[in-house]
Amino acid sequence: MDKHEQLIRDAARMVGAIESILDHEREMRELPKAEAESEPETELLDIPEVDEEGL
Repeated sequence: MDKHEQLIRDAARMVGAIESILDHEREMRELPKAEAESEPETELLDIPEVDEEGL
């Protein structure tokens, strides 16, 4: 796999992670106010690391 293909794959993974974050944010806005005021549940996102040497 050449550097160009790797960059495309890395970009696709980043776009997927961003879409997931935006979906979660949208869901949080749609919660009833009582649920939104309760203590937020923290969760770690599995975001792949970018190969900086390939950039």
